[in-house]
Amino acid sequence: MQTIHTILFRRRVLSLDYITFIWQTLLSKGTYRKSISWS
Repeated sequence: MQTIHTILFRRRVLSLDYITFIWQTLLSKGTYRKSISWS
């Protein structure tokens, strides 16, 4: 039971890191486009 809980917890943390990474990438692309359109 403990191992299953740890695996699920790790998977949740990994997915959160993945979502954060995608979100930051999208945000950086958005700000990059904004700076291009402003100049």
